[in-house]
Formats: sequence, C-alpha cells, structure tokens
Amino acid sequence: MIEDGKVTEGGSSSSFIVTQDDVIVTRQNGNEILPGCTRKAVVKLAEERQLRIEERAFTVEDALAAKEAFITSASVFVQGVVAIDGKKVGNGKVGPITDRLREIYVEFAKATAV
Repeated sequence: MIEDGKVTEGGSSSSFIVTQDDVIVTRQNGNEILPGCTRKAVVKLAEERQLRIEERAFTVEDALAAKEAFITSASVFVQGVVAIDGKKVGNGKVGPITDRLREIYVEFAKATAV
C-alpha cells in the first residue's frame, strides 16, 4: 500500500528493501503500519548479525532502484519480491540478503517452536 507517495505495508505483510550499499530499509513502526511480529523479529535478528538496518519511509521508486526487496508476514516468513508493477527489482531474482534472512528466521522459528 502507498500513502503520500511512500510504501506503507501489504494487506498482511511488512515491506523491506535492500539498498545498493546493502542497507536493509523498512518503514518505522507508527500509525502508518501495523506492528508485525515477523517484521519485529527479522529486524532484531538482522541487527544481532550486525546487518545494517534503517527504519524510514521509502518510495516505490526507491524499491525499484533497490538491490533487493522482500516482505515479511506470519504466513510467508521472509518472501522475496522480484518485480513491482511488472518492473524488475534488482536483477529480477531473490537476492542473497533476502535468502539469508529467510534462513535466519526459519532457524529462529524452529528454535522457539513449542
């Protein structure tokens, strides 16, 4: 979803991009987005692994210029986004940071499962 030209969230997911210099960007928590549990866990897990995270608004143009894009949700965990409105994000494939964050999250979920 877009508000005032900025990406907010999906219907039941949080949006992320990875900039050309490998900074993971996601909208900061606030009234503009729902505070997703998966989003919160992925941000924390990335920070623990010393990956660079910025919580700030970004545009669709920023996402199209990004190296990678992905969403998080309780149902898909970490899911790569390879195109937006038919236009490739990065090289049009799921990127290595997205893949790594998915692996990290799945390991975390398995370790905390009851």
